Amino acid sequence: MIHAFSLVHDDLPAMDDDDLRRGRPTLHIHAGEAMAILAGDAMLSLASATLSIVPSGVEPVGDSLHRRLVAELNAGTLGMISGQVLDTLGGFDAATPDTDRVERIHREKTGALIMAACRMGTLIGARSLPGPVADARLAAVSEYADAIGLMFQVVDDLLDVTQSAEHLGKRTGKDADAGKLTYPGVHGVEGSRVFVNALLDRATRALGSLPDGEHRDVLQELASFLAQRTK
Repeated sequence: MIHAFSLVHDDLPAMDDDDLRRGRPTLHIHAGEAMAILAGDAMLSLASATLSIVPSGVEPVGDSLHRRLVAELNAGTLGMISGQVLDTLGGFDAATPDTDRVERIHREKTGALIMAACRMGTLIGARSLPGPVADARLAAVSEYADAIGLMFQVVDDLLDVTQSAEHLGKRTGKDADAGKLTYPGVHGVEGSRVFVNALLDRATRALGSLPDGEHRDVLQELASFLAQRTK
């Protein structure tokens, strides 16, 4: 819900002013700006409400873990909003190089929410483990999440300059047209591809400390898919 809310608001005229999302008209084009703003507000609120619902037959996680999950979700959401502010309105010190700016923007506007998703899942999955084991697992997954979160946005930047709007289902080249920082714009296309491979290696190394088994395999497959995706 928070991801969807961020896309609806990101497409608004005051933000990226997009008219196409996933091959269909963006919400403000389809239903008007007022409905798009309100729909985003509603999804943000519904996300917190949903986190408090315990499905039938599922054991409650307990108040302490629930508070921690809420904190993780809020941190991811605020990080995403902070990244959007920097990306859209600026706010960096004039001496900050473009390489540092684009990395911070990408880590926050995209990576923060991916980080929250990974950490929340790990907190739930490791809740019955001994404290040191759970902490080690959370640290490994956090390292993995940081790598794939940044990698996702770098790949997105690459697709924006190498794929067509018809293939992606959204307008391409808009960030460059708006003067926004992108990895290909700062590091070049080939340099960005090299960085994607380095991030994939980093994610793979982070998974090395997790136990063998299906979960680690799924996370590895996910990282490989994100590095190679074409849309």
